[in-house]
Amino acid sequence: MKTIVAPILRVSALIIAIGLVEPALADPCADYPLLEDSRLGTAPTTILNQTFTRDGDIVYAGNMRLSGNGFQVFDVSDPVTPILLATVEGNFYVVNVEPRVVVSGNLGYVTGVLREIPVYDLSNPRAPHLWTQIPMPLEVWAVAAEGDLLYTASWGYIDPYKPDYTAVHVLDVSDPVHAVTLGELWEEGMNWTYAMEVRDGVAYLGASGGLRILDVSNPTTIVEIAQLSLGYPALFIHLEGDLLHAMAGSVLHVVDVADPASPVIVSSTETEAGPARGFSMHGGIAVSSHHGLGLRMIDVSDPEQPSPVSVWPALAGCFGVSVEPERVIVMKDDELIVAAPEFPDAVDPLGEIGLTYFSRRLHQENGRLYTLHGWELLIHDVADPADPVLLGSFADGNAYSRLSLDGDVLYLASQGYAGAVSVDVSDPTDPRKLAQFTGERVNSIHAVGGKVAVGLRDGGVQLFDASDPSAPVLLGSVALDPGYRTYGVAYVGDHVYATSHTTHVLDVSDPTHMQVVASMPTGYCFDLVADGPWIYVGDEDWLRVLRFTPPASLQHAAILPQVDRIEDMHLAGNLLHVASRESGVHLFDVTDPTATRRVGAVPPMKEAYGVTGEGGMVTVLSRYATTGPQAMVRFHPVPCGLTAAPDPDLPPVSPLQLTAAPNPFNPRVDFSFSTPQAGRAELAVFDLRGRRIAIIHEGYLAAGPQRFQWNGRNDGGRPVASGGYVARLEAGGVAVSRPVTLVR
Repeated sequence: MKTIVAPILRVSALIIAIGLVEPALADPCADYPLLEDSRLGTAPTTILNQTFTRDGDIVYAGNMRLSGNGFQVFDVSDPVTPILLATVEGNFYVVNVEPRVVVSGNLGYVTGVLREIPVYDLSNPRAPHLWTQIPMPLEVWAVAAEGDLLYTASWGYIDPYKPDYTAVHVLDVSDPVHAVTLGELWEEGMNWTYAMEVRDGVAYLGASGGLRILDVSNPTTIVEIAQLSLGYPALFIHLEGDLLHAMAGSVLHVVDVADPASPVIVSSTETEAGPARGFSMHGGIAVSSHHGLGLRMIDVSDPEQPSPVSVWPALAGCFGVSVEPERVIVMKDDELIVAAPEFPDAVDPLGEIGLTYFSRRLHQENGRLYTLHGWELLIHDVADPADPVLLGSFADGNAYSRLSLDGDVLYLASQGYAGAVSVDVSDPTDPRKLAQFTGERVNSIHAVGGKVAVGLRDGGVQLFDASDPSAPVLLGSVALDPGYRTYGVAYVGDHVYATSHTTHVLDVSDPTHMQVVASMPTGYCFDLVADGPWIYVGDEDWLRVLRFTPPASLQHAAILPQVDRIEDMHLAGNLLHVASRESGVHLFDVTDPTATRRVGAVPPMKEAYGVTGEGGMVTVLSRYATTGPQAMVRFHPVPCGLTAAPDPDLPPVSPLQLTAAPNPFNPRVDFSFSTPQAGRAELAVFDLRGRRIAIIHEGYLAAGPQRFQWNGRNDGGRPVASGGYVARLEAGGVAVSRPVTLVR
């Protein structure tokens, strides 16, 4: 099996190299360079900046919230400090489309306005001003400019009682104040146009029906010469030589337009990331942005065999995108981001298993993979991930949602009335049900050393002695958070950790008298993993690292606001795998839990629900594959160098240290640290629910000692309440956190 070493976009050039690597699971050190969130700078924007046009170092971003589809102008010549130069209010009667600014010379044409085209003088980007408005018969959705000619695509109705129409116009705008219509083409129906390019007398339109091609060599006589269905609306198109690249939904189509009258689809590649919200091309690489899953990169240097090469989930939530040798620019709802364009390699999966039903959890151990598949438990031999072999299955008419393996016994949790079940898997070809225990509905389960902790659907924890797995005995139980499901549970030594909307530590040294000894609000959580005193909790917006110090101290050690909607987690040595429903699988180095840092991501399919792995392999379970099975299990190599279990007695090893004094404090606290190198840094304060309440510093810092002060007020200038908070510092790709307490 071949591994594609993808393009790595550097500051100087885009270099593409292809190498061959034979996968060998015996060597866990697979070559897998991973992605850092390499943001250089950001600039705040008004809400709903989504599409933008770049003209050199100037970015024009269309904005639906500015009055009448206005736009904002940014200077990105300094990538560390992009600057908002101007905000332009449109004051027009708008249509419900994302406005786009098309620049031609010193003029800017704005789409998304009802029956007119605003024309702006952009000769001074700091002070754009409306020059004129060109009246149009319909709503203008797309424009293209070439010399003194302006091409427009419109949609709407002339008479409310007559059918809708689509129209294409060619205008002479040598004098925009007195623009003259040279030619027009009308079509009955709603074939909306979203993108347009014109070259050599031919207009290419990305439309709701796919691709339309028009002969506009004679502007007075427009003739449609071809249509090509792409299955979904072509929101973005890019013309390069004889090839046109079109993003239709989540599929990238490469179309041969050497003969514009006879376009031919050369290849179609599924991005597996949902509909594209932005698109850019550079050096044979197609880059698409996806609102929930970040950027996807596809190598189209061989148009007949495009190859997905990289992913960048760190920029999830972005819309428009522009890729250059020195920088990547993306637009989110409320900020423009300039990032360093170092895209690492993504690796072809080592193998995969297609599943016909929705699956939610899995566990891998000793070369076997256990997957909850619909109403069945499936057991595969995955010693060779390129050729997984189904060994056996188990079903008893109940649906199970969680599983935990202890030796040769697999424990299953049912949210229905089956409760918990023990299954003998010593012979994987013939798994046998041993016992059904606990009369409660179970949301989570963890078995270790002959003991089984279960988290109850109706709130609470039970602990069983399963030294005889055919007859588990209830040792004790405790009610927790009535009305909230206990989504995560872990049994470690004399303690059980459990989480719902609050994370609890239970002393179970005497199981008949289980006691809650520490609790902390942590938001609505879906999973929990424990390693000694360290607790990793995943909620809807954060990854939290907690430390339990007996007998009754529970504290935040770190908060990482880089992952949302965490569904599952798996700890393998110093590498924490985190499955997110929104952005796939993220990898965190927890060598020093207080300095937990994101080291990259596994190329995901849509909606990652389960993650596990062993022996240099990470196994991902995703829902909704784009074709074929409804769910997919894929095997990926993981980085080497993260194999030893963390030692909680070791001092922090991060080169970035954050101190806070005095602590507790009133009325202010001083934060001190030293940046190893110059670059962007952010110091912010969060409450214990993970909400950012104050930004202390955001921007460039020189290398060396730094000191900042927080006065106990939020970003609105109001004093915050007494209690615990977490200061989080991010610099040089490393993040550290420090709990602080305000006492008024």
